[in-house]
Amino acid sequence: MLGAARVIVINRIPERIELARSLGAITVDYSENDVSVLVVLKDLTGGTGPDACIDAVGLEAHSSDLQGAAR
Repeated sequence: MLGAARVIVINRIPERIELARSLGAITVDYSENDVSVLVVLKDLTGGTGPDACIDAVGLEAHSSDLQGAAR
């Protein structure tokens, strides 16, 4: 969208993975892989790894309650 040649989305939520795919991203479902995400990223990038990363998790990443929320 802003000049990225390739976007790789790492998640385990099917709806998020489908949305990312519909927007043209390469997706990695870390709950289905037998190898680590690091190995998958290195395979996808020819061993160099990503140029940039964005961590966009949010509070509801693994739970819908407020446990562990920042105060």
